[in-house]
Amino acid sequence: MKFRITLILIITRVLLSSNNLYAQQPDTSKALYEDVKLPIPQLKRQRTILIYLPKSYTTSHKKYPVIYMQDGQSAFIKGAKDGNNWYADSLVNLMPADKQCIIVAIHSGNSTNRMNEYNPYLTNNEGVIYAHYVAKVVKPYIDSNYRTKKGPKYSVVVGSSMGGLITMYIAARYSNIFGVAGVFSPAFW
Repeated sequence: MKFRITLILIITRVLLSSNNLYAQQPDTSKALYEDVKLPIPQLKRQRTILIYLPKSYTTSHKKYPVIYMQDGQSAFIKGAKDGNNWYADSLVNLMPADKQCIIVAIHSGNSTNRMNEYNPYLTNNEGVIYAHYVAKVVKPYIDSNYRTKKGPKYSVVVGSSMGGLITMYIAARYSNIFGVAGVFSPAFW
């Protein structure tokens, strides 16, 4: 429950202070970012995954909850190109060390792939395959390579627009894996 409240506070901070983030950007210099590429074999594609490890990760042995974000290219201040970023890394850095988490930012494909992969209701099944990829490829990779807290209550999936649509599907289909979902402005057309 505390993690859900913390996540809500992070998201509220993003929504209420996005303009203020340009003026006051928290120091992310001590945070670690790791870049991996994981294939989606059924689609013959791969995705870049940028993993944010909080600054306390290297100095402690604790395990962390994990947030899995769709449209990962827009998740962090690191590499931000415009004002359409979530600044998730900056917001986690503002939190006390005992409230920090790992963030897994899964980059979307090109616009056609994104529309197909983020829509589980199309007959091409790419959205269903992508959801399986997040739950059965990305999450196990993260759990086996990083110190993560296990269990659905420590695993969050987040997305907006088409990312919100697939996030809702992932949360419903894999509720035994992801216990918390941040579904923002889902694309219900």
